Order: sequence, then C-alpha cells, then structure tokens
Amino acid sequence: DGRAQPTKEDKVQFMIQLNNAATGQFPVQMLYFLKYLVKYGPEGGSPLVDRDLVFYCEVQKFKACSHNYSDEEMLRRKVMSIVDCFLDSHPPPTLQIDIPSEVQQKTVRASQRYLSGKDVNPQIFDEAQFSVFKELLPFWAGFARSYKTPEEGTRRPLTKVEKERLQRLEEILEYD
Repeated sequence: DGRAQPTKEDKVQFMIQLNNAATGQFPVQMLYFLKYLVKYGPEGGSPLVDRDLVFYCEVQKFKACSHNYSDEEMLRRKVMSIVDCFLDSHPPPTLQIDIPSEVQQKTVRASQRYLSGKDVNPQIFDEAQFSVFKELLPFWAGFARSYKTPEEGTRRPLTKVEKERLQRLEEILEYD
C-alpha cells in the first residue's frame, strides 16, 4: 500500500526534506514524494494524504514567519487561509486533511483565539501537524526505499495543472 516501517534515519531525512520544502519551492525529491502520495494514498486508505503534506509545509511557513518583528496582519491572513483550505473548507468535505475531528475542533478554536488576538501563539497547529506527520512518515519510508535520484538533466515531475496545460496546448496546435 506504499507504506513501510520507518526507521530513525527515515524520520531524520523526512524532517530535513520537509524543512527544505517549507522554506521555498518543493525540492525535486519532495515533488516525487507528492506524486507517490497521490498514487499510493488512496490505495492505502488515506485519500487525503497528499494534502497532509501541503498542510504540514504551510504550517511550517507560518511558524517561520512568526517572530518578534513579523507583520501581524499577514500572519492572521495566513492562519485564515490554512483554516479555510484545510480545516474548515467550504467545498465538501470540510476537513481536507487526515486528522481526528477532535483535533480539528481544538485547532479551529485555537485559531479563532489567535485571530481575535486573545492567544497569539504560533503553536496553534502543532497537534494537527503532528497528527499528519504520523500519517506521512510510513509513506515516506516506503517512498525512500523505492526512490532513485533522477539523472542529471532529468526534469522534475509535471504537476496535474502542468499536464492539463500541455494537453490543451497540444489540442490547440492540432486544431484545424
């Protein structure tokens, strides 16, 4: 199902890759991992596991921006976007990541306190983030056992949007 028993080495490597992914554009290895999650997540009974990865990275970005001289309005918008995209989404299902409902409710309440200015704590997503990490780590272990570094000059994998754009371009070029 795409999972393997993670080792301490897997955990360390995964943390390094997650931190690299959260500091900017996804590294090539993480793009391949995301593709791996899209393939094996639904087969392993975790259809939202690819979103778990994106959620984890977005929370890391939020934490990186939270410091003494940060723009409070930007941080509030970031919290609102994380909640709206992953925890209380308008398109169904409302919960877009694999966490227990009590963790979701607790995190939404903590984010509401953050947004109201009552409890400005950058650790509001920690429990949800830890929950998705536990879900992702066995997939990372399975991925790490099968991943081979691409040869030099090999392009990064195409995203779904990029594939659709290429297909549309092909259709336009073939149109009489």
